[in-house]
Amino acid sequence: MKKNIKIACLVMAIISFYGCADDFLTEANPNQLTLSQFFQNLDDVESGVYSIYNQLRHPELVNLRIDPARGDVGIPIPPKREVAPSGIYYQRTYNSGDSDVKGKWGAMYRGIFRANQVLEALDNLTPDTLNNEANAERWRTLKGEALFLRGLFHYWAYLTYNEGSVVIFDFPPISDADFNQPLRSPDEVRNFFRNDFKEAIRLLPVAPFRNGRVSSDVAATYLGQSYLFEAAYTDARGNIGDVNYDSAMTQFEQVINGGRYRLVQYQPGGSLCTTLDEHNEESILEINYDNSFKQGESSVNNNTSTWAALFSTGGYGAFTTAVPANWLITEFKNDPIDPNDPRNYVVDQLSGLTRLRGNDGFSRDNVSADHIAVVNLRLSHSIVIPEDEDTPYYQDKFAARALGFSRSGTFRKFNNWDITDNELNQSTGVQWSGVNHRLMRLADVYLMYAECLIKGGSDDFGVEDALVYINRIRQRSALQLMGPVGEFAGATYDGVAYSADDLMEHLIKVERPMELCLEGYLQRQIDLRRWGIIKSRFEELSQIEYYGNTPNYNYYDADPEDNEPGYFISNNTIIQVGAHPTDPNLTQTEYSVPARNHIESIHNYYPIPVSESGLNSNLGN
Repeated sequence: MKKNIKIACLVMAIISFYGCADDFLTEANPNQLTLSQFFQNLDDVESGVYSIYNQLRHPELVNLRIDPARGDVGIPIPPKREVAPSGIYYQRTYNSGDSDVKGKWGAMYRGIFRANQVLEALDNLTPDTLNNEANAERWRTLKGEALFLRGLFHYWAYLTYNEGSVVIFDFPPISDADFNQPLRSPDEVRNFFRNDFKEAIRLLPVAPFRNGRVSSDVAATYLGQSYLFEAAYTDARGNIGDVNYDSAMTQFEQVINGGRYRLVQYQPGGSLCTTLDEHNEESILEINYDNSFKQGESSVNNNTSTWAALFSTGGYGAFTTAVPANWLITEFKNDPIDPNDPRNYVVDQLSGLTRLRGNDGFSRDNVSADHIAVVNLRLSHSIVIPEDEDTPYYQDKFAARALGFSRSGTFRKFNNWDITDNELNQSTGVQWSGVNHRLMRLADVYLMYAECLIKGGSDDFGVEDALVYINRIRQRSALQLMGPVGEFAGATYDGVAYSADDLMEHLIKVERPMELCLEGYLQRQIDLRRWGIIKSRFEELSQIEYYGNTPNYNYYDADPEDNEPGYFISNNTIIQVGAHPTDPNLTQTEYSVPARNHIESIHNYYPIPVSESGLNSNLGN
């Protein structure tokens, strides 16, 4: 059962950061409760903490309609590459007045505002609550949660806007002067949110993230990430400025060595970013959703999301916005499996013969199976392609139902492919989804830790230890392991002597994008930026040509309606690398527009939104 954070409907004044009339800020409202009037006890404070968590669910904070268009793993479908909302971010034609630029800022600072209200209330309640040890422990936990969330919103603002120079709020503003805070330097912002994280580590219980509430481990993970993300590399190979690897590793080790988390094995029926694997032993932080509607919740923070409808296809009650980039599909398919791992084999449903996972690989009805494919477990649980005929997709083969612009593949993550045959069945007339968004899990910590061990590709002494953590992730997916024989007896290793530079290349182009695609907060865009390769990556990808090797894909239906098995033709293509052998018009490329339009000084970060600079007299233009 989902362990949701309940959402309290607070009877309190939430002062908007946008469009506040002067008389609203200066005239007393007789119907408005003050903080001291509302927060009478710790139960009231806990309701305030719930309201901070609720702000994580604002759809423009982690905005899967827009965010993939800013990195390189997801790409808008062709009709949406030139139009709002996603197209203007893919094309880099947005400005400081556009929706996501404004929406993220507003969502972050409303969360900060709510956290500061809670922190002020806790300070006022201190004398009355510390007499009792149970109350004192509860007080410490609530303060730790509020500090962590205030730090997290500031951290995300620092990662998103104006090269890290943003506004700091450490109190709930009331007057015009309170709101008109100046921009602070990146160093000041970094010190501020890190102090919040450090204090949260001290106050919060050391426990895994199981009940929807943050713990000391969560705060330690984000503090460690902030050290790793501290400065941009100049070339993705260890010219690193002031990245503090040792401090990052210290925080990651609290999570890795504490014994409270483990990599969760894939399970039949959906076990990566579905409703069936939420709050599992790998999870460190999730945004909680369910597909119910709760009376009294606003339309922008209701209990559900619409992300499933963005990534499944029109044949499943969706309005596809983004699909996996061709290079990502290709890398997934090329990642070698471990032939010694029994998970890579299935028993064919008709012949009874054992074969590799993927399409059936047998010739039947005088039709040649000329598209035999191997589909590894990580591919099969992250994206879906026509060749994957063993893992159902909305209770059918993807090849049997794929439509429109997703006919060569789409994302599995954050879909309800495992529990329904149509997204509309999850709700009435709209595509609500209860799949939690995964912000952080142990696999991400392992990969960040591996990056620290090799110091971003500059330290060969860390390669052996880094391979341990990379191979644990690969073994979970029954993939071929890297380097000399290691901790997994009987597994297949490639035997390659990797350098730190080689391993960093693998983290950049294989392990992080394939393991973590769509997860986290702006995960891929921030990775490319901090490695110093965001523009060069688009330029590199824009030179690769692809084509669909056939206008049709022949798939085998073992149980058609007429009960006569046979091959069927679907409107699907298999992506191949290279120019089309006969028709140049069918050759495709990707990312040519971002490669041309991305200006690092303008597009690596969002600008301060005009809705803020126009109202804050200390910001101007």
